Amino acid sequence: MEYVINLFWDKEAYVWVAIDDAIPLVLEADSIEILMERVKLVVLGILFLNKQAMQKAIKFSFIIKS
Repeated sequence: MEYVINLFWDKEAYVWVAIDDAIPLVLEADSIEILMERVKLVVLGILFLNKQAMQKAIKFSFIIKS
């Protein structure tokens, strides 16, 4: 299972934003490192709540736009 997450800097709000339409997911954080960790935790939580089997390893790819 691979998730491609788009990250970008919101210059008006001064935060990093993560977006993925497939999950769906929208998160923000003050730093890109914190945001990436939050994305991983939230995606795992969403999969668990939706009772989706995690038989394969989960891979995250981040596309960073600044």
